[in-house]
Amino acid sequence: MSNTPLVSVITTVYNGEQYLTQAIESIQRQSLTELEYVIVDDGSDDRTPDILAGAQADPRLKVISQPRIGRAKALNVAWRQAGGAYIANLDVDDLAEPNRLETQLRFLEQHPEVGLVGTACKILDEQTGTVRLRRLMQTDEELRRALIRHNPFVHSSVMMPRRVLEAVGGYNEMFPVSIDYELWVRLARHYQLANLAEPLTIKRMNRQAYFQNRISTWKKYKTRVKIRWYAWRHLSRRLIELPYVVDPTGQWLYTRMGNSWRSTNQSLAKG
Repeated sequence: MSNTPLVSVITTVYNGEQYLTQAIESIQRQSLTELEYVIVDDGSDDRTPDILAGAQADPRLKVISQPRIGRAKALNVAWRQAGGAYIANLDVDDLAEPNRLETQLRFLEQHPEVGLVGTACKILDEQTGTVRLRRLMQTDEELRRALIRHNPFVHSSVMMPRRVLEAVGGYNEMFPVSIDYELWVRLARHYQLANLAEPLTIKRMNRQAYFQNRISTWKKYKTRVKIRWYAWRHLSRRLIELPYVVDPTGQWLYTRMGNSWRSTNQSLAKG
């Protein structure tokens, strides 16, 4: 491996023994060989350290072990310790198709104005074993409009030039959730966005991701409102799109009312 790999893949893991080996193998099978794989073990206390120790026979693998600091900080450690000119993310419970890195790298080299490129993906339902295709908006114009309404990128599918992450400062460590969504909005202020039509990532469904925690539902919805407000102010300012900014508040109220209704019915049924 070159001392200066062209692409660095980053993964953060906390107690990921169930999926880690498959994630590593999906990167080892890449058609692009000029790469490094930086994995941050964020305080795992399962078999994750043993799996990483065995995988380090591959010289392209770089392991950083540390006490638990949380996902946003761990992601920042990963890309800052990476040496590649391009940074690709892979969540520990997802998989990369063999031609993923080569395809995205070629696209970014041909489109230097693009600061973020994702891909369509396959959704693997672990309970049923079925796979379905998830297509996403592709053009910069479509993606900018979408950011005001939702997150139009699969985190495990994205690749970014390192210079872009350096320019915007990486992931915002002050956000408890939606850290990828918040980063995309900030990137969109300065760079073009794209998604490739080819499904180059396999995303698992119905799994317990390591970054899920006991953050209140209200805090999650409030964070989404904050991100969408930022997106609306900097990417749109069209009054017709303003309702999408506050939509998570309505979703939260609907959820609370539904929970209260179910609790009341259960109490009446018991009484």
